[in-house]
Amino acid sequence: MTSIWRTIFRLIPILAVIFTAGTAVMADETQNVSLDDLQWLVGQWKGEGLGGTCEEIWNPQSAGTMVGTFKMTKNDTVRFYEIMTIAPREGQMALNVKHFNSDLTGWEQKDEVISFPLLYVSDNEIAFDGIVYRKLSKDSLQIVIKMKSKDGTFHEVLIDCKRF
Repeated sequence: MTSIWRTIFRLIPILAVIFTAGTAVMADETQNVSLDDLQWLVGQWKGEGLGGTCEEIWNPQSAGTMVGTFKMTKNDTVRFYEIMTIAPREGQMALNVKHFNSDLTGWEQKDEVISFPLLYVSDNEIAFDGIVYRKLSKDSLQIVIKMKSKDGTFHEVLIDCKRF
């Protein structure tokens, strides 16, 4: 991705916070973010998206990290899994993800992880560079994923979830 597009995509969530009400911790302040600020994400979430049914589960923080899992199914068949952590990485809080096929063979190389640096936290949003968790209500969550198409353009994928 070119640096101009990277800059534009990083500014979009920051601009969204500037124009919305509520308190927010901006990118320059993310080193002060505590996992306590993210605890509303804890729980079991289920919704439609990515062409199937998505389930995401986040555990409460312990040992300086939060751990989550993701499962996407279609027609009662698992399409893929993810194991995720929210933890400091290279001096900054980040969402770290490993993907797996239904037989648990990995997508990334053995020592690779996909890392999404934290951009900001507000009362109702946790924004990483590429993924935003938006609390719509106590029991309603929207996950917004910025995905790159085969033609190089980006589009947003929405997963609207409810607690289960």
